[in-house]
Amino acid sequence: MKQHKMDSAILYFNKVIVLNPKYPKAHAYRGIAKFGIGNDSGAVDDLNKAIELNPNDNSSYSSRSSIKSKMSDFRGAIDDITKAIEIDPTIADYYNKRGLSEFSILNYINAIKDFTKVIELKPDNANAYNNRGTCKFKIKDKDGACIDWKKAFELGEAKTKAFIEKYCD
Repeated sequence: MKQHKMDSAILYFNKVIVLNPKYPKAHAYRGIAKFGIGNDSGAVDDLNKAIELNPNDNSSYSSRSSIKSKMSDFRGAIDDITKAIEIDPTIADYYNKRGLSEFSILNYINAIKDFTKVIELKPDNANAYNNRGTCKFKIKDKDGACIDWKKAFELGEAKTKAFIEKYCD
């Protein structure tokens, strides 16, 4: 079902692009649909075009960042999500995405900074506490990790219970 809907969306946006090839959202949405069916390189191509047409569209940078991350191009993902943050620094999800990519390349200090920013913007984000706790644990800050994991658990992140029981006093 999903495949059919994405294929239909791609056909629709193909028509929109024929009618208005300079409409950046049509390229962006077609790219997202291509990503939905696993055509990652086609998705990146469409998002490249969307960004070329509108270099101030933070959502296109964010979408391209997600695709690059899936493709294990974490540095490219970080570059794209950083550009999205420059355009709109108020979106917590952008910092979360960048933190996850930083974590993936073992840059725990930068990941901690990003997860901290998520918490500043959304203090009830249990996942950000969990992620920050894991980064702190990786840099041997066990006490800081336990504080974050306990807060994550308090906010409903059940999977942190195992970490708390194993590593925290």
